[in-house]
Amino acid sequence: MGALCALASINLALGDKHDLPSVLTTLRELSTSSHNAAEMHTLLTAIARLEGRKIEDVSRTEIMLDPSLSREWINLSKGGDPVANMALKLAARDPQVSIEEMALAYEISGSLGSLQSGILLSPWRAQGWRKLNKL
Repeated sequence: MGALCALASINLALGDKHDLPSVLTTLRELSTSSHNAAEMHTLLTAIARLEGRKIEDVSRTEIMLDPSLSREWINLSKGGDPVANMALKLAARDPQVSIEEMALAYEISGSLGSLQSGILLSPWRAQGWRKLNKL
């Protein structure tokens, strides 16, 4: 996997667009089954930015490859996409989702009950308290 990341980085640095699509396809396929999924997402997002594509497309692609990826649903909902409720449902079922990620998903939802749930999970997060204060 490290070699593929290095190859993608070299292709980007040199501006070589010839091999990049096949490398990206392989990276996307590996990211859904990798224990380094967060790092892979960061790399794919950086590549999308450099290519001038929407970063939300990275999460959409990951969701198409594996719809059960709660982190990708949460990432997608961060961009204002109306999938926050789906993210909450999936995140609640995924034991690998951190308390911080779950609280963020509740905050994104924006409803009073969701904000209160997020604060209950992670009372140290100031963002939840600020949003609650604005309601």
